[in-house]
Amino acid sequence: MNDHPTTGPTPPDPLHPDARVEIDGTGTDGIGTDGTGTDGTGDDTAWTAVCRYGDLTPGRGVTALVAGRQVAVFRDESGTLYALDNRDPVSGAYVISRGITGSLGGVPVVTSPMYKETYDLRTGVRVGEDVGDDSGEGGDATADRLRTWPVRAVHPVPGPQAPAAPSGPRPGETR
Repeated sequence: MNDHPTTGPTPPDPLHPDARVEIDGTGTDGIGTDGTGTDGTGDDTAWTAVCRYGDLTPGRGVTALVAGRQVAVFRDESGTLYALDNRDPVSGAYVISRGITGSLGGVPVVTSPMYKETYDLRTGVRVGEDVGDDSGEGGDATADRLRTWPVRAVHPVPGPQAPAAPSGPRPGETR
């Protein structure tokens, strides 16, 4: 089988557009004990298929429901996949998937469309000048991080081939 399990950033293209994008819904945050994003048991039952790789537009996010939680899924220009909580921790709105993606000092980021906080797509940690300060803005530790979800792309397994077209005349047709 051509499964390629990963967590966090996935390898860049060329992934088949029909590859399944899956998120680990066990509630673990980050890499599993075996480095594959599972719980280390090798049991893949926690992975939830959310879309096809080709359905993700580079630089745009989509929302998926995984284990009862909204998850924002992103594919960047290099083909790397990321998954973070969709709930903006500052506004409480479920809008992170609608955020603007880019990079800040070489770090892939998403900026919330509500109050413009910027989060590292790899770690979910808020980046910027006011992170963790004592001014009342940016000092809330819960607003300084989005939960990340292990994400992987699983190459499609070829299915049964369509039957070959019959040769010869069709019924009712003569040659």
